[in-house]
Amino acid sequence: GQSSRNAVTVQERVEAAMVARSVLAGVLYAEELANQSEGKAGAWRWRVQLQPSMAQWGAPPGRPSPQPQAVARVTVDVMRADGGEPVLVWTGWKPYRAAP
Repeated sequence: GQSSRNAVTVQERVEAAMVARSVLAGVLYAEELANQSEGKAGAWRWRVQLQPSMAQWGAPPGRPSPQPQAVARVTVDVMRADGGEPVLVWTGWKPYRAAP
């Protein structure tokens, strides 16, 4: 019985991860996520939270460092469509087109 429950839990997390990756892959810039902060995909609901930040990228040796870039730390919570706590929380980064 426990093995069956574990298999279901793993399958749910895999599906939830696919939803979260799809949400992040579906946009190029953070502003696009601000316009769609939640949604539904099949048996799943998702919610997005953005946290603005600045990123400093490294430069190859002998080259000047680029200017800091405005980015958003993006957190995607994926829940079952019928409610409840998140099954998965996924974090990624997206650049802003212009500083927020």
